Amino acid sequence: MQDVLVDEDGNYMKDAGPGLKGLDVQGLGGGAVRLLLEDDILDTHKVVHSYPYDWRTKEPVIICASKQWFMNLDSIKPLASVSSAS
Repeated sequence: MQDVLVDEDGNYMKDAGPGLKGLDVQGLGGGAVRLLLEDDILDTHKVVHSYPYDWRTKEPVIICASKQWFMNLDSIKPLASVSSAS
């Protein structure tokens, strides 16, 4: 299984689950996920909340967790400030 289950267009990818591939996470995908989980859901009710929107496209922003890595560059910072014109 891959780490990211939503593509750059906001659609579920094939590893997200049966019947989810290509569905918009903020559209039909939400209902499809609910159907997949319906046997485990005890109660449902609507919650109205705001989504962040991109100021340029006016499209909703989907926040996805992803694996990341970071590198400590302190040991090579002195090398970056050495002038090659010496």
